Amino acid sequence: MSTMSTNKELELTPDSQTKTITTPRFERAAEFAFDDPNQYEFSEAAFLLAFWSILVVTEGVVRFVQHGRPGAPGLFYRSNPTRFWAELVGALLELIFGAFGLLVGLSGGVLDYYSHTLTCILFLMQVVLGAYVFIAYVVVIPAYRIATEDAQLSLTPGASKTLGVLGILASASFCLALQGGQFVFITRLIAYSGPDDFLGHRATAACKRRAVLWNLVYAAAGLWTLAAGAILTHFEGAGLTARPFFAPPIVGRSPLFLLITGAVMVVWPLVGIAITLFDLLDVVRDYVCASFVVFLFVHVSFTVGQLGLIADNPAPPGNAAAGAALHSHLVFMLCFLPPYFMFKHLRARNLEIYP
Repeated sequence: MSTMSTNKELELTPDSQTKTITTPRFERAAEFAFDDPNQYEFSEAAFLLAFWSILVVTEGVVRFVQHGRPGAPGLFYRSNPTRFWAELVGALLELIFGAFGLLVGLSGGVLDYYSHTLTCILFLMQVVLGAYVFIAYVVVIPAYRIATEDAQLSLTPGASKTLGVLGILASASFCLALQGGQFVFITRLIAYSGPDDFLGHRATAACKRRAVLWNLVYAAAGLWTLAAGAILTHFEGAGLTARPFFAPPIVGRSPLFLLITGAVMVVWPLVGIAITLFDLLDVVRDYVCASFVVFLFVHVSFTVGQLGLIADNPAPPGNAAAGAALHSHLVFMLCFLPPYFMFKHLRARNLEIYP
């Protein structure tokens, strides 16, 4: 166990006698945070890990509660025990590594206490437990639903299954941001807690690569959404569908809105990739600010814009409010990471130019 601190000499007597005292890190953070890049990055990683972990815990809670919603497997449901245990265990594991991440983040950011051992344990937990949650909720359970459900709306069986697969691919992109974001801030916390640059987080080129990577994940989510919107528009037209379409997170009643949202989600990160690859540093801040507007549009689409239209409809997903809660923070996570790393790349380049 270790803590971060610094020594400072204070003059105590007129004849210049001095005494060395230990100043806790949080007492010097306000004065030196921006002058000491490592100190600033450590504190930022700790707070963002805590914030991200709250969102992970929230998703685990919603999934646990949804497990017992009307029309779905409940806590005492036994006609399909495999699905029952897969969902229940996944929700509990998400709660566990989310809560542990919250503990580590708040300890480092608020209590001025950092344990390398605990953080490495969290790192291993996040990788192992997160893999189960990802496979269960993103791949296995949706694949089982696609294989057993009838064709949706007026879609052909083939088109309906294609829609389901696009939902799995979109879900994978969103959940990569969910679990990948927590992974990012755990590893950044480790990297800035000591002399070793864990996974190369301090390198300018690494920030650039991560900015491109998360923009590609963002664009991929948009591509699957765009394709789903195109299929639904082809079969159902541009107006509202009679019943909801359901291929989470592609859920709602407006194919045209889905199509437009997908197009925006493809174009905007591609612009971010171009800015990053060509080092157009002068426009990064403007892009980051404009990204907030794009986030609001995508957020509205995946929450009130689509799920708000089926709130009183008994068809799946049944509890639209719970779906809106899940989609709300998934959209935030997906939209946050690309501009975040673009800004990190800008800051790293500025530190190279103006050390």
